[in-house]
Amino acid sequence: MAEINFTPGQKQAIFDQGQNILVAASAGSGKTRVLVQRVIEKIKQGTDIDQLLIVTFTEAAAAEMRDRIKKALEKELQTASPAEVRRYRQQLVKLNVANISTIDAFCLQIIRRYYYVINLDPGFRMLTDTAEQTMLMENVWEDVREQYYQAYYQGQDTPESDCASFKELADNFTNDRDDEGLTTIVLRAYRQSLSLPHPQEWLQKLGQAYRVPEAGLGQMELFRQGIIPLVQQELEQQASNLTLAQTIAENNGFDKAAAKIADDQAHLRQVLTALAASDPEYATIQARLAFTFTKKYYGRNLDPVAVQEKKRITALIDDVKKTLKNLSTRWFGEDEQAVRQTLHACYRLANKLAEVTLRFMDAYAQEKRRRHLLEFNDLEHLSLQILQNEDVQTSMRNQFAEIMIDEYQDTNHLQEAILTSFARTKPGNLFMVGDVKQSIYGFRSAEPQLFLDKYHRYAQTDNDDERVILAENFRSVQNVADFTNLIFSQLMDQQVGEMDYDTNAQLKFGAKYYPQTQPEALPADVTDLQAEILLYCEQDGATEEPVPDKVTGQVQLLIAKIQELCDGSHRIFDRQTGEMRPVTYSDIAILTRTRGNNNTLMDYFSQAGIPLYVNDAANYFQTTEIRIMVSLLKIIDNPRQDIPLVAVLRSPIVGLKENDLARIRLTQRDSDYYTALTKYWQTHDELHHELWERIDQFMRQLTAWRDLARQQAIADLIWDIYDQTGFIDYVAGMPGGPQRQANLHALYDRAAAYEKTSFKGLFQFIRFVERMEENNDDLNAATTQSVGNMVTVMTIHGSKGLEFPIVVLFDATHQFNLTDERQSVIFTPTEGAGLTYVQPLTDPEIPSVANTATIKSDSLVKLLAQNRIARKNRAEAMRLLYVALTRAEQKLLVIGAYDKQDKVLTKWQGAAMTDALVLPAGARAAQTSLMDWLGMCLIRSHKFGYQLDTNLPEPTFIQASGADFSVRFIGPDQLPQIEHEQPTDVDQWLTTQTEVAHEHISSEMLKEMAVVLNHHYDQLDLTRTTAFQSVSDIRRLFEDPDTERMGRLQNLDGAKNGQVNRHLDNEFSLPSFMPTMTKPVSAAQIGTATHLLFQKMDLHQEVTKDRVQAMCEQLVQDNLLSQEVAARINLDGIVNFYQTPVGQLVLAHPDQVFREVPFSLVIQPEKLFAITATTSKPILVHGIIDGYVDTGDEVVIFDYKTNHPFGHMAATSRAGAVAGEDAQAFSERMKREYQGQLNLYQLALQQMVAAPVTHKYLYLTQTGETVEV
Repeated sequence: MAEINFTPGQKQAIFDQGQNILVAASAGSGKTRVLVQRVIEKIKQGTDIDQLLIVTFTEAAAAEMRDRIKKALEKELQTASPAEVRRYRQQLVKLNVANISTIDAFCLQIIRRYYYVINLDPGFRMLTDTAEQTMLMENVWEDVREQYYQAYYQGQDTPESDCASFKELADNFTNDRDDEGLTTIVLRAYRQSLSLPHPQEWLQKLGQAYRVPEAGLGQMELFRQGIIPLVQQELEQQASNLTLAQTIAENNGFDKAAAKIADDQAHLRQVLTALAASDPEYATIQARLAFTFTKKYYGRNLDPVAVQEKKRITALIDDVKKTLKNLSTRWFGEDEQAVRQTLHACYRLANKLAEVTLRFMDAYAQEKRRRHLLEFNDLEHLSLQILQNEDVQTSMRNQFAEIMIDEYQDTNHLQEAILTSFARTKPGNLFMVGDVKQSIYGFRSAEPQLFLDKYHRYAQTDNDDERVILAENFRSVQNVADFTNLIFSQLMDQQVGEMDYDTNAQLKFGAKYYPQTQPEALPADVTDLQAEILLYCEQDGATEEPVPDKVTGQVQLLIAKIQELCDGSHRIFDRQTGEMRPVTYSDIAILTRTRGNNNTLMDYFSQAGIPLYVNDAANYFQTTEIRIMVSLLKIIDNPRQDIPLVAVLRSPIVGLKENDLARIRLTQRDSDYYTALTKYWQTHDELHHELWERIDQFMRQLTAWRDLARQQAIADLIWDIYDQTGFIDYVAGMPGGPQRQANLHALYDRAAAYEKTSFKGLFQFIRFVERMEENNDDLNAATTQSVGNMVTVMTIHGSKGLEFPIVVLFDATHQFNLTDERQSVIFTPTEGAGLTYVQPLTDPEIPSVANTATIKSDSLVKLLAQNRIARKNRAEAMRLLYVALTRAEQKLLVIGAYDKQDKVLTKWQGAAMTDALVLPAGARAAQTSLMDWLGMCLIRSHKFGYQLDTNLPEPTFIQASGADFSVRFIGPDQLPQIEHEQPTDVDQWLTTQTEVAHEHISSEMLKEMAVVLNHHYDQLDLTRTTAFQSVSDIRRLFEDPDTERMGRLQNLDGAKNGQVNRHLDNEFSLPSFMPTMTKPVSAAQIGTATHLLFQKMDLHQEVTKDRVQAMCEQLVQDNLLSQEVAARINLDGIVNFYQTPVGQLVLAHPDQVFREVPFSLVIQPEKLFAITATTSKPILVHGIIDGYVDTGDEVVIFDYKTNHPFGHMAATSRAGAVAGEDAQAFSERMKREYQGQLNLYQLALQQMVAAPVTHKYLYLTQTGETVEV
């Protein structure tokens, strides 16, 4: 590949000086090369390398920078004069101690050099482990919290007019079970403050945002400078939409409609006038926003073109209506007095939150000082404190001729304050390089607005500083650049993406070395460089067979495409050799938003024979080998833990079977399992000597390990376990053996690291591991090295700074994470703490309501903070998409999944209904996945390839774009099949084993075996009756609770399986480890998910479909529900329950409602089963009651059923009849089938509450009917 000459922009960045310089370097523009060359030129001009401060984002980047500078100096040596040789060699020596590091490493240098300025003990240790930090924080917080509770109960912490009591604060953010909600909020407030230069000052000002002037809300700074500009921006956009709608109406002869639109425009302008007033009034704006739109008339017998134009007008006006309604509800939904009351209540809460957090901050700092610990955040804050010293400032200002900051877009306010505290001014000496379009580390407090402020300010002609644009992309082929520009020219602007994707931001094709730019050099079999979008539609197609779920369908598409690319017929350009070659697996990188699908990818790729390297594997702590080791460590610490103990006994370390475990339990039934195990060991069971020997060996090992844990380091204990059991060798023989061994080595390494922390002992180490699991920490420590020709999987974040010939954006339809926007408290640097006020609801006419029900009111501060976070998150998601697309050198693939093709096309069309190049801000902000953004951009192009219902406008830029792409929707019946290894023929294997057995068994032995096998047991009925029954297994028991026998369970397939007196569900769920092409959503999964929603529902608020939908989405985000199951839940059926008399009773007594109540019931078997045994012992029935209400006067059981009527598999309305089985017949059948189950519930509950059950109800979610049983 020919050497790249510097472009004019690169030369500017290399040679310009005498002012602060901001280099906006697009993806693949060679910014690192430019930065290195600038360092070389500085050295040539007489600046020593140790007079430059070069700050990088990661340690790896710092090492790479040092290495590149070294190679550049060595290259200069080859052509240097004797005097220059001497100087360059001096610089190579100084390079070893040059200030090329991360900001944290630089701050550590400052502290070690100037610790005395702030009276800091230099003998500190860095607290680098997240789990150790969390444990220490929790210990300190527990002390602080206890002090507050003690002060409150002693009457020393009382509410004041401007500050709430600790009890009020706790009540506002906790539930009736614990106060973990307050713990989370205090720790979040603390962490948020640490990203700012002055954390204490920020905390002290939390309440100021809530202060309302006497003149009213209109004079509130938050209202005037925060809310009004947002509303104005939204309304101006909608005014433009009305103008466009009026123009279309006039151009198409819809004169009456145009006149009505003009009237609507006039009303909208009145709202804007009220907003622009020098003294805006809340009530006036609220009233004017509530106007009604006029009805439009377009005439009759419209031709097809007019119909299309009418649709465009209607879509625009509907968008205006929706926006105004949302603005009115969100910002002006309550009267002014109610808003002021909420603000005042939150003012008091915010002040108390600040006080509590500051006390925790001080206590935590003291504890760290006592233990001689510093965190990374401490490094930055202490450095800033040191840099306030004028002598230190002067010294550092004189030391550094220039401060170079790489990846400047990821700097935060605190880091900016540190670096600018000793930077020179007039002329400035800051050289900042980065790409704000690649700022994707908001979760690390990166603040791209710092870059953007300079980006706009430095471009002004009257500014002394300089902005340099590097737009040329030397990484990718023309089509990748064109495709990226096509997307982001429509998506990104200041309103949604925080910056305009204008000509300065667009990628300029610069990789002229590709043969695609030289047609005569392009082989005929070169890989098609078209960007491909493959979308699996789960519900399309006419197949009646079970279909793959969305993730499985995507994986099948991906595997088929990789196999096609790597079949030897596709070639790509090798940038290293400058020649064409076949595509290999190592050319392909799969980028994902999360690691959630990594295990699925590994399973299916293994079956397909495609080698896969997972850069950051998920679920480290869920792997079998780690769970076994953690369980073993738990019982070494405390053996009286049944679940960990049985897990170890059942594991390969001991190797017991189920029957062995049962035999041990029989020795001691009424105590913990360890007592039974000890008794069995002491009994010395001669009849089962092999089992006893296993137990004997384990108990001796356990005793030795417990002694070792008290005497030696935990790492030594773990290695002794590996050595004594051979466990680390055992896992090597399991599937994925090298990865499993790496996991065990990682556990050993973490134990060794733990010994260096301030916590000691095995118990604390187990707690340490549990904290790592909660934090999803240490996953990268357990990865194996990539070897040879493998497809790579990594997150988009992990791919930052990398490049690959072929990039696959996988699971592009993965929903955005909205957790930050739904927090009970939202923290931002500007608004502070956005709070929700939880107000007790009291009604003197209904005494039972007092002190139980509450009203939650979001403050204006929270709404503003929520809006800011939502915009920030959408902008970062947009930048994440940019990073993903620009990793590709030669080809892009995007894979996603939807339910149905027609629905998604309709959705994209609605969002793309505009003549403007940039899509409407509201439509962009409303999308929920990266694929939605791509789709609404691509659907406007004539290259889209699908017939649409509406002719969409295609702006000139899109028409002229050279981007070549294709979009394909693929149903289940079109999925390529993946070949699996054929399973062993079981019948043949059994035949072979039988033949072998007969060769080694004598005739006498066969006779003895026949006697045993043909033995007749007198109490045969009892052998068919289990001593442990589940209610769901025996639901059809009782027909009449007054009969003595209460209705017996009949033989349900008993002749086949011998279990006459136990009902077993023959429909087993498929284990997740079983390879399968399809995994349909079962009725049981839908039922379980529906019950979960009922269980999680907050009964203190009105139950609406929006609330149920939001809860469902949150459960999906929390990985408690899959997307596929969530899509099948009948949300209307859930909402309708609370409209029934039973539901109303539940809502009226929320604190007397008990849900998902487990029970155990002892009952004689003859009351359940038709048996003739002469003696029998009671059996244990267990189950879970969906819910009951105990009002004091009555006890009412309710049970939800998601069954469908016969012949009808879709949800129906409450009132409508159903196909195949009418509503009445369905209700009667449900009553018959579940009467026994509810009778059992009644029997158990009456024993539990010592009161009669007055009513029992079934609620049928598919018909919305309540049936009394």
